[in-house]
Amino acid sequence: MKQHLVLRFMLGWVFVVNMALGLICFISGPLAVKVGAALYGATLTQASPQTYYILQMMGCYLMAIAFMAYFAYKDPVKYKVIIYGNILWLLLRSLQRFAFAPAIHQAFNVPYARIWQNGIFVFIVALVLFLLRPKGESS
Repeated sequence: MKQHLVLRFMLGWVFVVNMALGLICFISGPLAVKVGAALYGATLTQASPQTYYILQMMGCYLMAIAFMAYFAYKDPVKYKVIIYGNILWLLLRSLQRFAFAPAIHQAFNVPYARIWQNGIFVFIVALVLFLLRPKGESS
């Protein structure tokens, strides 16, 4: 079904992006800070060992999300609960950006327009996953 091809493409993209970011965060805190600056416009004025430890933990979460997205990519109907989990996670990340925009701006010097662009982009990814999710099909 063509719908599943687009859905699988999106899940594959979720897998690749989150696995790459997760590995970067897990392996190298300084590189994660540079990638964060490039992708999100985040500027970290101080990075401590605690910061790098938190980035490593975040890397673990991102790799776990990627791993689950891979299962949904392989069989979207069988693992549709993972698709719902990704939708929820992405909606929460979008909401977090909108709700805490002033704190994000102050802490990381990210321009408000960039915060909103990122939040809208993540919301659109969640919306596309929602619209393409398997409906009424069982494994």
